[in-house]
Amino acid sequence: MKQTIDFLNTQIARLEKKGYEIADKQAYIDNILDYMEVVREIESSNDNTQVNTDSGGAGFYQFIENTVPTAKNRAKRMHTAEDFVANISDNPLEWDDDEAGLMFLAHAFGAPLNENRSPVIGSDELF
Repeated sequence: MKQTIDFLNTQIARLEKKGYEIADKQAYIDNILDYMEVVREIESSNDNTQVNTDSGGAGFYQFIENTVPTAKNRAKRMHTAEDFVANISDNPLEWDDDEAGLMFLAHAFGAPLNENRSPVIGSDELF
């Protein structure tokens, strides 16, 4: 999970630069990792071979085929290990834990919020 943790540390630095205070960085990281495990369990029973026959969602986090390019673009834009991101398969069934985690977080951190629910653009306030 090295790239996933590196991504979280990069996001912590970015949030702090924007004026957010994160007093306990390790607790923040642990909370996000715990949240990711819950999502994986809900979405795929933590089984990377799962494919939803109705939606086509695949892998740990049930990425739909047309969301993968968006997640990869967000990961490239938001993560420092461009070579790592460039080598992530377009098929979520081929992602290891670290690739899946990074893609999930990049997609979540980079997603615009629904303006009907929040005036904030981006999902930083959710994380």
